[in-house]
Amino acid sequence: MPASAVKSMTDVVDDKLMSDIVHDLRSGRAAPSGLIPDQKPIPDEKSAKVRGSGWVEPNPMGSVPGAKYVDQIADHFAALDREQTIADAMDRIRKLKG
Repeated sequence: MPASAVKSMTDVVDDKLMSDIVHDLRSGRAAPSGLIPDQKPIPDEKSAKVRGSGWVEPNPMGSVPGAKYVDQIADHFAALDREQTIADAMDRIRKLKG
């Protein structure tokens, strides 16, 4: 490590503070603590969870919910297109007859 990096670190953490940190950690890391003590629920037969394999039954094959509405919309626009095609053909016939 470059001397400049060591100097930067020692400027922030002096020897006394580093000595105190080392002294605190000699016996190992402190256990996490908080205001609320750890409370583990006592498992009973009803609430005991059974670990599974992760398998989930697949959804049955079939049409997608709401597909009938999409089909109705498509049928409606197909009818509009058909009407427009017939109207265009009639206009061309009228123009040809003069």
